Amino acid sequence: MIHRTIPLLIILAFSLIASQVNSRDYWIPTNSPTTQLLRRVCFTDKLTGWAAGDRGTIIHTKDSGDTWDLQNSGVETGIADIFFLNEDTGWALVWSVSNPTGTIILKTKDGGENWTPENYPEPDKYMRKIFFIDSLRGWMGGSPDAFVYTTDGGMEWTNVVIDSGVLAHLPPINFSFFDSNYGFANGGIFDIAGVIWKTVNGGINWFSMAVGPEPIQQIIFFDSLNALGVGGDFEFGTGIARTYDAGESWQYASLGVAGVASAVSFRTSYEGWACLGSAQKFIFTHDSGNTWTEVPTPNNSKIFDLVFSDSLHGYAVGDGGIILKYDTTVVGVTDTRFPVLPSTIKLYQNYPNPFNPNTNIEFVISSSRPGGIVGLNIYDLSGRLVRTLVNEPKSPGEYSVKWDGRDNANKPVSSGVYLCRLTIGAYSQVHKMVLLR
Repeated sequence: MIHRTIPLLIILAFSLIASQVNSRDYWIPTNSPTTQLLRRVCFTDKLTGWAAGDRGTIIHTKDSGDTWDLQNSGVETGIADIFFLNEDTGWALVWSVSNPTGTIILKTKDGGENWTPENYPEPDKYMRKIFFIDSLRGWMGGSPDAFVYTTDGGMEWTNVVIDSGVLAHLPPINFSFFDSNYGFANGGIFDIAGVIWKTVNGGINWFSMAVGPEPIQQIIFFDSLNALGVGGDFEFGTGIARTYDAGESWQYASLGVAGVASAVSFRTSYEGWACLGSAQKFIFTHDSGNTWTEVPTPNNSKIFDLVFSDSLHGYAVGDGGIILKYDTTVVGVTDTRFPVLPSTIKLYQNYPNPFNPNTNIEFVISSSRPGGIVGLNIYDLSGRLVRTLVNEPKSPGEYSVKWDGRDNANKPVSSGVYLCRLTIGAYSQVHKMVLLR
């Protein structure tokens, strides 16, 4: 078991803000064609989405969630997950308790009008998540010890290559990719460990890391270096995991609020929401996940999944077939109760770019900057630190720093794309730079 001695993020405090905030100010119940529990929701654009849950229920919208229609999945048992790559191609996972026991994969090529079932070939494997990055490459994860991939659109599935870490074979339950090569899988087992797997070669190889004492349910990217995961357990409550170095290290903090965060999504780079299922509440942030506020769900609904398709459209689903829609006509995207954070830092594009061997990097710190050390660091695309240019307190003002194309050991680095990251406290900006030898 992973003990709870993992350092907490000082900046990641749970914020019990004394205010009149209520989730009804944000999330409005909308008409639903079902009373069955809805477990998953996904959108391919601002108009087109699906939700799925108990007794084979799949519902579909083509008008940004104003109306929803039932689709015929062809099954009567619960749907564990649903994923659409585009408005036509999608998959769903069903657990079979009759012979053969295990997972049934449903696939559609016409937006869910027709679903074709296929038994996963290995019995007694219960897949919880299916994810595709394109029409051919996809992954599934579940229990026991199920982590597989396909390169032919799901016709055949093969075990992924994982490192030999002691926790590497705990079940993954979700996937997120920054680009076609770099991504995370996340999961774990309650009261054992949370695990995050990282790939930098398109999912061919995965490397595992223990992250906190409880499963990580979902990860979102802010940029190539910064990502946030949510999870927790029913005894210790919701937990947040953060990385600032492309997953090379993670910090886990328990928020001390009852409930397990099962999903997280960000409307903007600052505003994000997570749902806590049976705890009948949301938590939300207006500072990119540094502080969180707890609010009850409308009518104390149990919400199990949520997603923002863009900054104007958000959806949440849960028990009793409830569908909530984030209503910007009520809230307004410039809600003055939670103003947009001031522009505390500004990182300018380096010049020249491309360069050989020197380039200038300019940045500005405003008078309203948060406290903390100013960091200016160079990383390669795998997230490895190459050079630290600044690591000290700075007064407000304009600064210019030169990088000579050398690493921290004063050795010239090779040609390639590098990431320049400016940080002050929890705030950061990143730009790409091209070195041509």
